[in-house]
Amino acid sequence: MLNPEAAKPQVFISSGDRLLIVSPGDVIDGVYRFESIAATEARFTYLPLNQRQVMSVQGEGN
Repeated sequence: MLNPEAAKPQVFISSGDRLLIVSPGDVIDGVYRFESIAATEARFTYLPLNQRQVMSVQGEGN
C-alpha cells in the first residue's frame, strides 16, 4: 500500500512476522533493494545475482 502523504513513496511489506516500511533505494536484509512502486507492481533487485524482480500488488481502486 502506498502512503500518499509521505515525502517519498513508502511501501509496507510483510516479511515473516515483521512489518517493514521501505522507500525506493532501501536494502532489505542485505539481499533485496526496493526500486519502485506503481499502481499494480513493486520492483526489487535481488542483490546477490543483480536480478530484477517484479511483485504484483493490489491497492485501493485496483
